[in-house]
Amino acid sequence: MEPIIFSLLCGIATIIGGTLVIYRHDWSHSNQNYLVAFASGTLVSLSFIEIIPESLKMGNQGGLSVIIGFILLYLFEQVFTPSRCTDDECTVKRVSLLAWGGLLLHSFIDGIAIVASFQVSQSLGLIVAFGVLLHEFPEGLTSGALLILLGYSRMKIFFLIFLVAVATPVGAILSFFSIGFFNPASITPFLSSFLGLAAGTFIYVGVADLLPHSHRIKDLKVTLIFLSGVLLITIGHFLKGD
Repeated sequence: MEPIIFSLLCGIATIIGGTLVIYRHDWSHSNQNYLVAFASGTLVSLSFIEIIPESLKMGNQGGLSVIIGFILLYLFEQVFTPSRCTDDECTVKRVSLLAWGGLLLHSFIDGIAIVASFQVSQSLGLIVAFGVLLHEFPEGLTSGALLILLGYSRMKIFFLIFLVAVATPVGAILSFFSIGFFNPASITPFLSSFLGLAAGTFIYVGVADLLPHSHRIKDLKVTLIFLSGVLLITIGHFLKGD
């Protein structure tokens, strides 16, 4: 039940991030660049140091899955999400149901990634859950800020963020009970592919979504916080002895 518990924590992190935007807008706005920079550093380093090597150990299709995951998320955002704001003057005119559906699907996939990683090992499961947790909080912040710009009421913003947050444990629960019906040896190629997909999406979120957002302003502290996220994962990797 560990992956389900961690998926619930990830959903809670999304809600907390969105709630901070709604009720503590000044605090979340002033610290958003630092939070996003740290999440970007950890996601990218997690992918290259932990997830991709583990995926390649389990099957040769892991490397291809990384590229597929990256491209799929890129195409999905290009088709289903509105243009990103790259500076404070950018104003998004509307968010379609398809854009909201993109956030929903991404959170659902996060839940599946957590379960798949725990099927490989507890240590990898904790690592992936940590990575998901780190980007769910900034995702809640940025999603809430976007909805506020559109003039939605607090109740509507909270409801939409809540549905996105719930998608993570729903994905984890469905995949957790589905995987239990299969022989562990028979699902190894699936786990290899899905870990690769997860790494590809992590890299895309970290590099394309989070990092450019955190570098809207020239601030040495942002760079240092990004590097601290990379250093944290690197130190953890060597302490683990892999």
